[in-house]
Amino acid sequence: MITSNMPEEGVIFSDGIEQDYVEFAAGRKVVIKPAERKVYRVRND
Repeated sequence: MITSNMPEEGVIFSDGIEQDYVEFAAGRKVVIKPAERKVYRVRND
């Protein structure tokens, strides 16, 4: 478990898109763990 110590403007995101964030200010907690299923990316150039 990770606890934020940022007094203000703390954010957390995981998909590489900064606009899709969750506020992560002081006292907020988050648990990070592996996903239950895999995601495959298919690219068609």
